[in-house]
Amino acid sequence: MGLVTRYIIDIQKTMRRLLRQPVDKEMLHQFRVQVKKMKAVWAIHPIGDTIEFKLSFPNISKLYKMAAHVRDKQMVLSCLESLPDFHHYPELEKVLKSNIRKHKKKFIEKLKLRISRFGVYEDNRFFVGYFKAASATLIRQNRKQFRLQTIHMLSEETGKNPEELHKLRRQCKYLIFQCMAFHSNGSNNATGLTKESLDHLQRYLGTWHDWWNAVEWLGNLKVDEKKTLFLKPLLQQATKKEELLRRDVLREIKTIIIGI
Repeated sequence: MGLVTRYIIDIQKTMRRLLRQPVDKEMLHQFRVQVKKMKAVWAIHPIGDTIEFKLSFPNISKLYKMAAHVRDKQMVLSCLESLPDFHHYPELEKVLKSNIRKHKKKFIEKLKLRISRFGVYEDNRFFVGYFKAASATLIRQNRKQFRLQTIHMLSEETGKNPEELHKLRRQCKYLIFQCMAFHSNGSNNATGLTKESLDHLQRYLGTWHDWWNAVEWLGNLKVDEKKTLFLKPLLQQATKKEELLRRDVLREIKTIIIGI
């Protein structure tokens, strides 16, 4: 049994345990982490480039998307709660908490269905099967290509828009999970691009991304003009925080690029 197959089986065991636990903030977070690990190794599977994860494993993908709705709003609330003026907006807090409860209820109801759990276990079984049948040589080649693609993205993303930085964050997380799957410390120590440097960057990106989501959520609220003006001070505070964090991210990217 190869390293990647062992890694995948560990993911499946963790996921089975999580699906039996109460649905709280930590459970949702850990569930999404396990799916991201699956996506990371699927990205270097010989057919991972041509067949999307969500098409091959629809049951897991649906639950993942539902969990994301809850998790994203939880992080938006966490960010906004840290702003000095948030206590002036009790109605806004109610809207967010109501949204979290609604999406959490949908996730729980979906998870309670026997057919949903069976579908997840079937997806897991197929996932392991795909890797048992895959060429180890092709997986190694694809992993090397994924590393080079990440280096290229690091070099190209500096100063780009939030959507591209979000893609870079996903790329970094996937590369970290691939390092874990192969029990390696770095994608290529000769380039200075280590698991530690990538993890440091993705943490910066994660904090920034939560604030970006908070700004997007505030900006997209469907309210009348009077309420929009009333929310303007809070939106300005969140935007300033997001901009400062983005500068930190860009500085960290430059530091990594210098070492490559």
